[in-house]
Amino acid sequence: MKPFYTFAYVICQSVSRVIFHVSVKGREHIPKSGPFIAASNHTSFTDPPLIGSLLKREIAFFAKEELFHKVILKDLIKKLNSFPVKRGESNVSSVKICIRILLDQKMPLLIFPEGTRIKTGQLGTPERGISFIAAQTKVPILPIYVENGERLLECALFQRRLKVRFGEAIQYDDYASLVKEKKGYTELAQLIMSKIQALKGES
Repeated sequence: MKPFYTFAYVICQSVSRVIFHVSVKGREHIPKSGPFIAASNHTSFTDPPLIGSLLKREIAFFAKEELFHKVILKDLIKKLNSFPVKRGESNVSSVKICIRILLDQKMPLLIFPEGTRIKTGQLGTPERGISFIAAQTKVPILPIYVENGERLLECALFQRRLKVRFGEAIQYDDYASLVKEKKGYTELAQLIMSKIQALKGES
């Protein structure tokens, strides 16, 4: 890990454990080496640092483009391997960056299949972008479920429990047949969300 990333990693890990009392299951499923897509539901802006602090590896992630217009914040999130994406638009350059991160840098990439935060505790409809990236890179997809990420104050006050669940990775051989044609991208996105949904049931 880079020095600044290591510093942020230790801080986020300490905060999640000491202040928010995070409960973690399934860490044995996290690949110890090589690139993979970390696919999680999205409940809060704190999801990237929370998940990153549990992986024990540097990870890259999307952030909405507006954050990169704030001078201090822009420099900070860039050091944490974040890159901008315009929500609601096809962003070819962002996809190319994803592929470069996974194949050239061999770094895990965090993607939220729903494409936006959902604060109701329910899971949303996945977008097909994650399937396109998976088809191009052929990397494992690690399903992750975060519970009560949108209720951190209640977690800090012991009123709720912040939970993170990691599932068994979906290997390329498991989804190769789905991405032979573009119509299968929707099916793969739905498969990923079903794996995340299954982790919700384990919470």
